[in-house]
Amino acid sequence: MIELENVSKSFTLHNQGSAVIPVMERVNLTVGAGECVGLVGASGAGKSTLMRLIYGNYLAAAGRVMVGDLDVAQAAPRHIIARRRETLGYVSQFLRVVPRVAALDVVAEPLLAVGTPLEAARDKAASLLAQLNIPERLWSLSPTTFSGGEQRVNIARGFAYAYPALLLDEPTASLDAKNPRHGADPG
Repeated sequence: MIELENVSKSFTLHNQGSAVIPVMERVNLTVGAGECVGLVGASGAGKSTLMRLIYGNYLAAAGRVMVGDLDVAQAAPRHIIARRRETLGYVSQFLRVVPRVAALDVVAEPLLAVGTPLEAARDKAASLLAQLNIPERLWSLSPTTFSGGEQRVNIARGFAYAYPALLLDEPTASLDAKNPRHGADPG
């Protein structure tokens, strides 16, 4: 499903005299269909960078980043976007949404992108929001307007469509102590 071969990544800090910060070198990783893999390491070790490379947000300096039969490291942006739509979901540490879009519609969007009818997409979104303990009275509001809502909406959005592969980048990092334990079955 996902295979990295000799992947390297560094960042150049142009405002710091073009200092080069190496992040990873010659990384190899294989994740088969049905596998669940956790990346563990210290802050700054490159876990989020690795996921952004897989998702196609960052360009690898070297190596192959295969998602199915697509080398994300070499693919055209339109191919990466198509792969994301139907194959590769991503839940980051932060939700970035248009402030006026209702939580229900934020969660339904991945389903709408693959052609799910509006009513069915909203029904699935409502079910996920309920499982994540977001009161129905908040569903019509932007997730930026209620405490703890952004990340729970982000998690619901990630599970709305049954992606064959889902990248989770510290999805519970900004939740309160109660919510990582309760409503943990968004499925």
